[in-house]
Amino acid sequence: MGFVDFTPKKRRFIEDIILQKALLFDDIDCKIECLEEYTLSDGSTELLTYLDIDPFACKFANCLASQFESIFLVKTPEFEIGCAFPRKRPDSFYIQLKKTNMFIDRIATFSDKIKTIALPVEDDVFHKKCLVFSYDGVHHTELGHKFVFKKIRESILYGTT
Repeated sequence: MGFVDFTPKKRRFIEDIILQKALLFDDIDCKIECLEEYTLSDGSTELLTYLDIDPFACKFANCLASQFESIFLVKTPEFEIGCAFPRKRPDSFYIQLKKTNMFIDRIATFSDKIKTIALPVEDDVFHKKCLVFSYDGVHHTELGHKFVFKKIRESILYGTT
């Protein structure tokens, strides 16, 4: 499950996602949700949006369940507003992290084959040192990858989620 589907996007990127959606989910309607006006690095302002793919949850789960015996969906770390990423993130970015995990949980309700793996980040160390785990809130650092690997390994070997 790629988080990129939930991040705030410029309208022209949403149009491209709609074209891609037609390949797998042409029979399912979805709507473009407006998130916020955001000042870009060049000083211009753009409306950030995302494509609400929640209506795809059941079909997506069925596609996965028909192809795999066991499915593990890794949730995204929910960084808090104010993490000091070098590239400033809009507030809606952080809200969409939670929406991503809600979607992953929803997918898991459609099949017993689907398990979710949470990346617990409740402790203060994680939030104070978010750059130790991620460069930008999406891509992991080397330490972040080790953290994610450990959680995935524990979930597969010991059944923890």
